[in-house]
Amino acid sequence: MLINLKETAFIKSFRAKSFVPAFILDFVYYLILLFAGSFYVYRILPEFLNTLDAVEILQNNSFASAAEFIAEIETTTQTWASFKIYTVIFAVLLFANYCIFKYLVCKKIQVREQQLNEIVKSIGIFAVLNIIALLFYVSLTITAYYILVLEYFNIFLFVVLPIIIIYTQNLIHPLFVESRSLRETIKAYYIIGVKNVHVFIIPYCIMTAGLIFVMYLVSLLVFLPAAVYTAVYVMAFTAYLLWCKYYIFTVKQKVHIPQKQKKEKK
Repeated sequence: MLINLKETAFIKSFRAKSFVPAFILDFVYYLILLFAGSFYVYRILPEFLNTLDAVEILQNNSFASAAEFIAEIETTTQTWASFKIYTVIFAVLLFANYCIFKYLVCKKIQVREQQLNEIVKSIGIFAVLNIIALLFYVSLTITAYYILVLEYFNIFLFVVLPIIIIYTQNLIHPLFVESRSLRETIKAYYIIGVKNVHVFIIPYCIMTAGLIFVMYLVSLLVFLPAAVYTAVYVMAFTAYLLWCKYYIFTVKQKVHIPQKQKKEKK
């Protein structure tokens, strides 16, 4: 019984040899996300609010001359254009940050060595995979919008869809790093993620319970200075979510390896 326990995916997930470098990569990802989000909220989003104020001024105020009115319109148009440009740049940078670091973290988890040119090429394909996944989520949302009544659509949007996204992203990332092929990733996702979805139910229950426990532990440290608490908060959740990635990868291996063996027997 003890030997079987040691061979479970849960116990094996704690034997990660590359946890520290993977943690550093994931921590840098979240730091960039945190700083970029703060910059957007405090520096770029006010541009949008200024545009709304300007539109209200145009609607409610009277102007002394046509030239003054035209000048206000031009200012509002420029502000709105700047906001859209900055938002697009921000979205592209965040997407690049996501693809680069998520790929590198998964590569560290699987302890895979690659040349720099291979890494760059793989990250490009990895980005395409995530765009395909995004289009899939959007398609699901649009389909649900047209076939479900409002009450059920809200349940889908705020409960079902997030679960699908988390489950799918957590699985297709290690699958892609393992195969480095879009076709093989999608095929493996269907075999492992769809046909064997039951295998992941207990692990996700464990991870959810663990997340609640970590949230409780971190909440006990609110007496710390704000900067220290934020740092501890980010580090704690980075470490926990990284362990979840190791756990999911180990569970995936438990499903994937027997299927390889079956092919070999044939």
